[in-house]
Amino acid sequence: MKNYLCVATLIISLTALSLLVGCSKKKNTEISHTESPEFQHPLNPLSENEIREVKRLLLAEEKMDTNFRFFIINLKEPPKTEVLNYKPGESFRREALAVLYDWKTNKTFEAVIDLAAKKNKVI
Repeated sequence: MKNYLCVATLIISLTALSLLVGCSKKKNTEISHTESPEFQHPLNPLSENEIREVKRLLLAEEKMDTNFRFFIINLKEPPKTEVLNYKPGESFRREALAVLYDWKTNKTFEAVIDLAAKKNKVI
């Protein structure tokens, strides 16, 4: 019985250690549409980095301030013809749709952000 407890403790310790080592690795914060396996298809959902990029671009262009709240940030799907003509390894359109709420004016706004060109298209 004592040996089982030692083995179980060792397994738990090794699992916890591997989780700690995995969490401490530096995350890549660059956005790349061709190198990263998460961008293998134009209809893949936005990554965490892309969502952060949307916020950064809107703040940098001074289209919004800290009174705005993000209601939603989603992939703006490319036209169907582009999706059907897509071949793995090719570049493709990558846009985000953000719906923002302004607390001061009690109004909502929509913004379309071109993630490849890193600019706001509409607000």
